[in-house]
Amino acid sequence: MTMQIQPLEALQKTFVEDTTNRLLFDSHLSWQIEERPLSFDWNGQNILTNRKALVRSDNGSMLGDFTNNYACYQNREVVQLAVSVAS
Repeated sequence: MTMQIQPLEALQKTFVEDTTNRLLFDSHLSWQIEERPLSFDWNGQNILTNRKALVRSDNGSMLGDFTNNYACYQNREVVQLAVSVAS
């Protein structure tokens, strides 16, 4: 029986993924941010605004409203970056 040795890069990738998953789960942040268009009714017409709502994917709670140009980072992206820098 031969034992395969994984390259250091593969081990680091596995460590980052496992640690990221654990941190997201333990901190109750394993949800995504979803964008929803903001609109309103006026004189029977549905008017779209130049803003969007950011909501949690797990419960629909609105996190805030932002211009359509606003870009956000997902929880996973931020935690993964922090874990990568720290390792």
